[in-house]
Amino acid sequence: MATTTPAGKDAAAPPPRAGLMARLDAWPWPALIVAFLRVNAVIWLATGLGHWGRIVGYLPVPGQGGFATQSIDWQSTTVFYGVIDLVVAVGLWIATAWGVAVWLLAIACQVLTHGALAEIFGERPFRLPFYIASLVVYAAMLFMARRQARRKAEEEA
Repeated sequence: MATTTPAGKDAAAPPPRAGLMARLDAWPWPALIVAFLRVNAVIWLATGLGHWGRIVGYLPVPGQGGFATQSIDWQSTTVFYGVIDLVVAVGLWIATAWGVAVWLLAIACQVLTHGALAEIFGERPFRLPFYIASLVVYAAMLFMARRQARRKAEEEA
């Protein structure tokens, strides 16, 4: 005699998840992403204000007399980062898609400036690994948030 299981709700229920990933799924990933972006926003705000401090003469320019005595390469780069860093800070603080897009653009520009053009602008050995690490952390958090949302939608369906 063959036994059949009823086609009820219990028969289609997935087995309960266990382990590290199940515990990670319980974390509030969207809120953690916003907190992470806001911490980054404060960092970018500080760097943007630092650039403007050099432009207006409040902060000294290392190894040079001031902003006006810098080469045009340095002046234009300082003004560019003074603007884009503040735009990144605002976009990350309000956690918008355009904020993340400008953040990615700013990181790409920093990698170009202090990586490919290091002979002009100098190397920043601490910045490039920080930018790459922050992108990896953001990508991992975004992956977990989307995974969590997908799992929740599967459970509700």
